[in-house]
Amino acid sequence: MARSVILDTNMLLVPGQFNVDIFAEVDRVMEEPYELVVLEGTISELVKIEQTGSGEDKRAARLGKLLVEHKKKAADGNCKGLKIIESSETHVDDAILSIAEDDTLVATNDKELKRRLLEHGVRVIFLKQEQYLTVSA
Repeated sequence: MARSVILDTNMLLVPGQFNVDIFAEVDRVMEEPYELVVLEGTISELVKIEQTGSGEDKRAARLGKLLVEHKKKAADGNCKGLKIIESSETHVDDAILSIAEDDTLVATNDKELKRRLLEHGVRVIFLKQEQYLTVSA
């Protein structure tokens, strides 16, 4: 069975902010089949950033939304596709924490969320040196 990799909002901004192909990087660090997961709240956050953000953030949010749409239609490498799920939590970080399980990884650059996930034993994929993704131990 494929592991789940949950993509947080700020991870979806990385391609537009740092020109890093997060999908190729996740595929590189994952040594087994996986499925990408995005919460509806994450999409809502991208929409809000696109509407209210400035310059680079607005462009990064627009690109993040486009990449999610594209990835929903294509599976490649070890990736078995991307699904968007609902959550009952109103705060996206809390929702991610509530659905993350032992066999789930979360891709985020949010320091507070990363700390909370690691405290709960959830492995985290994060951007290192603004160039590539790595997985917490």
